[in-house]
Amino acid sequence: MKQSLPGIKNISILPCAELPLHAMAKCMSNIPVGINCDASNLDIYPECSLEVESKYTNGDYFENLSLEFTSTTRIPKNPKMAFVITDIEGHNYLIGTKERPFPVIEYTREISGSRNIYDIKVTFSGKRALIPCAI
Repeated sequence: MKQSLPGIKNISILPCAELPLHAMAKCMSNIPVGINCDASNLDIYPECSLEVESKYTNGDYFENLSLEFTSTTRIPKNPKMAFVITDIEGHNYLIGTKERPFPVIEYTREISGSRNIYDIKVTFSGKRALIPCAI
């Protein structure tokens, strides 16, 4: 089953090392996940897309997430980075955990030869790929 999150208002990044332990397990247990560190907002263009696909594999469900957006900010790959998505209703969602696996960041292209505009694709997989959170 595929789901999408329309209306992404903001995307922020923060190091995975600063996230709380076991965020995915907390989400699955309906325990609120709070983030108590500074997240850096990215300059994004409004054409963002986020899709989550659930698959039943080896007797359990896993989610594969794909986030695509255009930004003027180049995201560092070290340290490993997590993402906080804010939708138009003000709900926050975490992509990434302190433990493995980490989100994978891929630069798909530089737009029109410019060195400061990038198409970025982020993929993440886990039992819960999109974790509701509070900042």
